[in-house]
Amino acid sequence: MEKKKIARTVIVTGGSSGIGAACAKAFGQEGDNVVVCYHSDKDAAQALCDAIIADGGGALALKLDVRHEAEVENVFDSAMRKFATPQVLVNSAGLNMSGKKVVDMDKDTWDALIDTDLTGAFLTCRRILPELLRSKLPGRIINMSSIHAEARRSGGAGY
Repeated sequence: MEKKKIARTVIVTGGSSGIGAACAKAFGQEGDNVVVCYHSDKDAAQALCDAIIADGGGALALKLDVRHEAEVENVFDSAMRKFATPQVLVNSAGLNMSGKKVVDMDKDTWDALIDTDLTGAFLTCRRILPELLRSKLPGRIINMSSIHAEARRSGGAGY
């Protein structure tokens, strides 16, 4: 007799497109409950949630700007109200390269990149860890990086 998998709650930042969307879809196909976090493309996030639900998973689309701690708190609180304690966090939110050389980059552009790509991952990791420790559930944190750490290109220093 095959043992039935218990659905985990999975939070995916940057979940409405690219690698984040692919991760959300894969977790949904496994029967997990997926919180698809989007920054601006609500329609894409909702379409992905609809597909996950059609495949037998659970899904919830939530707006999230990872730079803002209150929004991170809201996502985790909503995930726990709708599903259960999150067991998996996929940090896939990130800003793309500005295309500006360092000498031409203004500080606001730099700050937005750092706050999204680094501080956002810090805030979400810091938020899930107490839940995992308290629940004693097995958990995973997946922090995405980029090929551009190895394959550099002009205008990508901030990225």
